[in-house]
Amino acid sequence: MFSVLIKHCTKPTESTFADAIGNCLAARFPKANRKSGETEPRRIVIDKAGGKYGAWMAQQFGFLTENFFWTWKGQVIDWGTQSREVPEAYIQLTELERVLYLRYYLEAQGPLILKICEFFAGHETASRHSLLQDRWIDDIISDIYREYLQLTDDLAERTRLRQRIEGFRAKPYNLDTRPHKIDPILIPMCDLGLLQVAHADDDLIFSNTHYGGNTSAGILKETLQNIPRMEKLFAEYEYFAVATRALNRSTRMFDRSVHFEKLMKSLVCVYKHAIRHQTLVPISFIIDAASADLLCDSHVLLKPDDLEGFLDGLSKRDPLEVQFQVDYRGKRAYVKVSDALLAKLSSERVARLPSGPGPAGAI
Repeated sequence: MFSVLIKHCTKPTESTFADAIGNCLAARFPKANRKSGETEPRRIVIDKAGGKYGAWMAQQFGFLTENFFWTWKGQVIDWGTQSREVPEAYIQLTELERVLYLRYYLEAQGPLILKICEFFAGHETASRHSLLQDRWIDDIISDIYREYLQLTDDLAERTRLRQRIEGFRAKPYNLDTRPHKIDPILIPMCDLGLLQVAHADDDLIFSNTHYGGNTSAGILKETLQNIPRMEKLFAEYEYFAVATRALNRSTRMFDRSVHFEKLMKSLVCVYKHAIRHQTLVPISFIIDAASADLLCDSHVLLKPDDLEGFLDGLSKRDPLEVQFQVDYRGKRAYVKVSDALLAKLSSERVARLPSGPGPAGAI
């Protein structure tokens, strides 16, 4: 849904309204039309209310601004998503799309994914019906709040977390609410390859994705371990490293002496895509797009320091051709590369740049 929302229902710099997005998604995912000859029920049906909820979720994931145009993350989704003629074809993710979406799901819903992986590490299968009947999702969310309660010393935050825990204990989700809490995370985890889903009568059966003797859930549980460990990894921007482990992809760390040309070509590609919509390109966009590109194309794991070191090298060699702009914290946030330098970088006769920071270690 996010891909369709970005590619077809919103724009890079032009604001819109939730109602307009809701109408757009509803038009692209209508109910089956028997008169047109469709005999199979659609997997996804979105009405206007569901489309508006999708717009809100896109904001929560950081894909859209408050005025519903793209953030730099929305630009990454646009760059990494192939256009399809049929909206439902977006469900079949490419390797690049899967890596990108898993990276953003880990950031937005990492604690929930961790707890679900802990559950499936101990259960081979689980039916949707049984999960809805139990307090499964209530207990997961309560556990998450308890772990964050242990991490904070702030009195106001501790009070808020305690109130939420007590609230779940006193008033759990009812049966009508639980599907809206379970489906938006379990179904995407299946689309991302972390779990499998099969239909059984009027129920859905969720099961582990196996890689030899391992499962994606087990790998993620072992990698993230717990919420403090997860927060530490994500603070160090290890999203792509965690994602590749969960998807059972072999990688090697970025090495300037080996992968310089690949990084240069990737940077030129993603920069040219982004500069069409703005005069300055967010460095965060370049980091995520180039990281995913090298990962899927060459199995190379790039770190933010590698990319920022590359940009530093450009600036040192051609200081008049590279402009940076800082954010409110005084940190470099945007870059502008001149057309002349971009043409040089696009050629094969580019001299080596001054060395930047070396490759960081893996998890």
